[in-house]
Amino acid sequence: MSSWLPWSSAKKAAEPENKVVEAPDRISRAKCWDSRDRFFLCLDKHDILDALKDEDKATKACPSENQKYEENCASSWVKYFKQRRVAEYDKEQLLKRQQEEMFNKK
Repeated sequence: MSSWLPWSSAKKAAEPENKVVEAPDRISRAKCWDSRDRFFLCLDKHDILDALKDEDKATKACPSENQKYEENCASSWVKYFKQRRVAEYDKEQLLKRQQEEMFNKK
């Protein structure tokens, strides 16, 4: 009756108890970052900022770079870096606008 609840025992029984997740080592992190940088360079060449919002466009424009990126990085990292790319861009644009406003006031 309560199996639909997220904390119910029915759901937990289906999950493996001894699931071990290892943290990536220095080499695998470097590999991830390199493939991320290559993917983002390709996106820049095709004027694509948001690879999550424009996923189809990004995949078509940079198929091999996207594949390597997703192979070399954890899926949570892939999503995080794509979101961070947009957030960093928005931050840069905000700072530029603020600097222009400050300059124009003088």
